[in-house]
Amino acid sequence: MPGFLKLYSSKAVRYLKNTEFRQSRLFKLLIASVTVIALYLMLPSYKSTETNNEVGAIWSSEDLIAPFTFPVYKDESEYDLEVKEVKNNIAIVFDKVSEKIRIKDSLEKFETELRNILTAAENLEKKKDGYINSENLDSLKSGLGIQFTFPEWESVYKLYINENAGESKISFNDFLEKIKNGIIDLNSKDIIDYDKDKILSKKVSIKTTNDRLQNVISTEQIYDRAEILSQLNSEIFLFEKDSLLKTAGLKIAEHFIYDNLKYNAELTKLEIDNRIEQIPRTIGIVKGNERIISKHDPINRFTKMKLDSYKKIRLERI
Repeated sequence: MPGFLKLYSSKAVRYLKNTEFRQSRLFKLLIASVTVIALYLMLPSYKSTETNNEVGAIWSSEDLIAPFTFPVYKDESEYDLEVKEVKNNIAIVFDKVSEKIRIKDSLEKFETELRNILTAAENLEKKKDGYINSENLDSLKSGLGIQFTFPEWESVYKLYINENAGESKISFNDFLEKIKNGIIDLNSKDIIDYDKDKILSKKVSIKTTNDRLQNVISTEQIYDRAEILSQLNSEIFLFEKDSLLKTAGLKIAEHFIYDNLKYNAELTKLEIDNRIEQIPRTIGIVKGNERIISKHDPINRFTKMKLDSYKKIRLERI
């Protein structure tokens, strides 16, 4: 060896043995780099699995032996499908309102206010100072809580003064009684504040106050507002001759239909998250020194999952 190389080598050795250098950040970085490279070189080659490991292909490389134990992960599309099934089959959570509003009291108050408006309109007509849609009645109408159109007010008013009784085949008193009885009857049912058609599982979970357990029932046992109003329309409002009376009646009914089952988004999300956490991400393990695949073997679905899992773990270890 030339003299200058011997001199350089001896200086390098002394430098490496130097305590200050061995405690320096450069020395630690050098040791870490050498360790990573050594570990990488110790792992078996994976070139062939990166080129073609699709289902149906033939493994053309040598037998692939697992250098360590690793889990076999599910295919992402399979896992995503299981997550979707959980979301579709979840029983959406609803809080049950402990007490319904006193419907009868509310309806009696509404009837009194409505009759006051109609009576005031009748007095205006008698005095020739106005009619049902006069501005003089706007303040009374605003307290009613329901906005009728001018034609609807006229139709209700005509029924009230009995001008249209023969044509509609119903009196004003009967009109109000049918509406009130229908509202009271339908409010005795469980009504959700949610579109029932969007509940794919066809079941809901009912949570009552101070009750830790939830009651799971079929959606056939509950109603949404659309169903309730449809029943009112078909079973109660049979005013075939006057569509305006029907729309006025539906407005009254819709105003007094109350949802007693309130959608609980927080508990529903918690239930979904808990179910998803229970879905296993793996379907088995490959032990160290176990053969992953042999040369010339066809790659099937399970083998592909083992190859993909091995690649994932191997890259994580680098």
